[in-house]
Amino acid sequence: MNVIFLGTPDFACPSLEALVKAGHRVIAVVTRIDKPAGRGLEVAPPPVKLLAQKLELPILQPVKVNSPDFVAILRALGPDALVVTAFGAILKAPLLGLAPYGSINVHASLLPAYRGVAPAQWALIHGRRTVGVTTMLMDEGVDTGPMLAHTALEVNPVETAGELLQRLAEAGGELLVETLAGLEKGTTHPVPQPENGVSYAPRLEKEHGYLDLSRTATQVVNQFRGVTPAPGARVFLGEDAILVIAMREVPGVSGVPYSILEIGQRHLRVGAGKDSVDLLIVRPPGKRDMEAGAFARGRLKPGSSLTPPSALPDLALRVPVTQ
Repeated sequence: MNVIFLGTPDFACPSLEALVKAGHRVIAVVTRIDKPAGRGLEVAPPPVKLLAQKLELPILQPVKVNSPDFVAILRALGPDALVVTAFGAILKAPLLGLAPYGSINVHASLLPAYRGVAPAQWALIHGRRTVGVTTMLMDEGVDTGPMLAHTALEVNPVETAGELLQRLAEAGGELLVETLAGLEKGTTHPVPQPENGVSYAPRLEKEHGYLDLSRTATQVVNQFRGVTPAPGARVFLGEDAILVIAMREVPGVSGVPYSILEIGQRHLRVGAGKDSVDLLIVRPPGKRDMEAGAFARGRLKPGSSLTPPSALPDLALRVPVTQ
């Protein structure tokens, strides 16, 4: 099959690799423009561009992917299908409909749950034990198109969003190849998404990582897992935001939320709404990662407290307003 691939971040790379490995002819890779990144804000190419260069594939980086001129360029290439994995921009009807097989999207949730840009992260925040990947035919809605195939994964109890996304990305690449094969053979057919079970996974902002220690320890750890590595989990000591790199739940040990219960050799134990949590590795502002116990000594003592965030994040499950 002649395929045009649209994708940008690391999550999209296994899909592109799977297409090439399966023998599909990737006639163009469309990705976002190079942007400043990192602490130095140096202009850097997106991961999909780097992979496409390694695979010696043609690369296109339009400023406006939906512009009539660019759509005409893609149409002239004669694709059988467009494949979209985490491209990062809304695609309009003229682009979505330019290939005979349509535009096939790899989405990191079991639709219709967690439509939107951060499905795996929100699934972890909400304590989901089963997640997955769905392929679908795209329409102009936000992940509302008819489904083609799906695969489910069980969540590791301690894995973070970064780790889960890597597993979902690999599973998505495999599912994509199976989906294209089914479309070519005529054995895979689009099925409308059910009306029940729709939820939405908006982009995570920095404030979503402010750990709400008034919630149960299980919920706090779920929040940590969902925002790690980005935007990152943080607790506060006065005005200082302390990045939490590793933590764990401590069942059966209770204390007032945000109160310091114990300063161990390596850990810092803090009360939650139910039970408590151990901060294990933290990164204070302007410093490197360190064991939380070493950070706390000389700064905190049992009976003192961390500082609650000035505004607590809204972590409720989202349902689109159209539902």
